[in-house]
Amino acid sequence: MSHIERLVASPEAEIVGLADPSDESIATTREAFPALQETPAFADHQEMMAATRPAAVAVATPHTLHMQHAMDAFDAGCHILLEKPMVTSVGEARQLIARRDELGLELMVSYQRHYLPAYRYVTEAIARGDIGDIEYVAGLQSQAWLGGTAGSWRQDQQFSGGGQLIDSGSHLIDIMMYAVNQEVVGVMAYQTNLSADVNINSAIALRFGNGAMGTISVIGNGPRNMWEDVSFYGSEGTILLRTPSIDDFRNTRVTHENHATGDVPVELPEGSTPDQNFLDVLNGTAAMMAPAEAGLRVIQVTEAAMLSAKSGKEETPG
Repeated sequence: MSHIERLVASPEAEIVGLADPSDESIATTREAFPALQETPAFADHQEMMAATRPAAVAVATPHTLHMQHAMDAFDAGCHILLEKPMVTSVGEARQLIARRDELGLELMVSYQRHYLPAYRYVTEAIARGDIGDIEYVAGLQSQAWLGGTAGSWRQDQQFSGGGQLIDSGSHLIDIMMYAVNQEVVGVMAYQTNLSADVNINSAIALRFGNGAMGTISVIGNGPRNMWEDVSFYGSEGTILLRTPSIDDFRNTRVTHENHATGDVPVELPEGSTPDQNFLDVLNGTAAMMAPAEAGLRVIQVTEAAMLSAKSGKEETPG
């Protein structure tokens, strides 16, 4: 719904078709967006692409279906805005990227933190060397995911490909990998499913290729909605991202301290959205800020963590 809201409001985009096997979902979408009352709707995505011949598609389907839907879209000659996680295995990620390169089409992953001011600030500051060499990064996400997704496809391994780690936890892994921009060479993890059929709590340790270390804590039976904190420690400074209140990570507080001079004034850059960046890329007016390579990094860490939780050993990302 968020993608549709932004695309409907954009003068640069026209939604030419809807695809969903659920008539109820189509009806709900039309009710929420009167501008789509006459937009053709299809139960099958391939029929939709064949009939409407779109320039691009937005794929927001259960995780394990992403690969087939994206490959079908590429076969139809479409650029793709793909919801997270990009796919559910490293092998799929590499295959999808290779197909993108073969066809010369665009593939963007909808990781919204790339566009939020606080997260853009830390990514740009680290890239400038403002905190020196990265030494440690720690991320924590707490969410009432166990109860909030009960009975849905998100707790069905066949459709989700995992639990909270591959779902909302994917966003946390993404921004840590994107900001640090270092190869992960070792992952050690513990996971528990609690009462579900998929992972709920995850405790993960990381080794980066530059010698830095990291931790990822994902708590799926937390209070209310979302709480998320991420800390970046460098040889010359520290940047802390703190959620100001439950479910308000979009207004994340930023603290930046230099080891020698103390507090650093924080001036946040402008924010944007994946949808706007996608349109700008297609129009040739901007560089892509959430490329498929970001999705590959996320699934590399995710897959290694799930393997480690089963093997009891450190795993090397594929």
